[in-house]
Amino acid sequence: QLVADKGTVIKPQHIMALATVGIQKVNVLCKQKVAIITTGNELFNVKSGKLYSGAIFNSNKPFLKAYLNELNCEPVFIGSCKDDEKALNDLIDYSLLKEVKMIFSTGAVSMGKYDFIPTALSKRGATIHFHKVKIRPGKPVLFAELANGTFYFGLPGNPLAAAACLRFFVTPFLSMISGLEYKNSIKAQLTSEINSKPGWRTFALAKASINEHGQLQVEVLNDHGSYQSRFFTQSNCWVVIPENTESVSAGELIEIVPINSNQVIS
Repeated sequence: QLVADKGTVIKPQHIMALATVGIQKVNVLCKQKVAIITTGNELFNVKSGKLYSGAIFNSNKPFLKAYLNELNCEPVFIGSCKDDEKALNDLIDYSLLKEVKMIFSTGAVSMGKYDFIPTALSKRGATIHFHKVKIRPGKPVLFAELANGTFYFGLPGNPLAAAACLRFFVTPFLSMISGLEYKNSIKAQLTSEINSKPGWRTFALAKASINEHGQLQVEVLNDHGSYQSRFFTQSNCWVVIPENTESVSAGELIEIVPINSNQVIS
């Protein structure tokens, strides 16, 4: 009988079965070494002193490191740069010296004066596979491939927009290249009506739980901007509202996706 097939994530029960039949070693995939770069004149270094007007703490750096670590990656923080094309190129060059398989940056991918990453990548000869998707939050997300084959994800600067892109683009991509099965969504009963803008796929932070009747229900927590990260701490899933949907009534079933791919909703 087959004990563990290719693509299996080895857990204690597999170790027991393998040991039972005398197998002491198995071939496994190494962690993907990835680089993290944050951009923005407004980013503040905690060690620099008091937070000044117009500055924000860099929450993307620790969040990406923690999230990517859970996705069987070995994240390396390369640095944070001002809104400057040369500074970005220097950090990308340094990342490539580290022989990373993938680079993640946050910010500078929209259409503002300082959103220079798409242009900088094009000048380097990168192939931009897509830039901007009709989703909320996370519209500016960019995916490219550098000339040497290194993959590049340009994530939005807003923390929750970056989180949505990590969950719905990066997570399935990493599963695919690792040969792992990507866990699909499940359905839950909505506790109250929610509205959405037609033509856009919307991701809303929510909390799913089992009610007194043993049914899985979900309460949407954020109907606000992608900058309000306090809702993230109260959530255990994303609600997915399809592009062609303007509203979903209370009591209807709706698609939900756990915040983390290895999370069990209970």
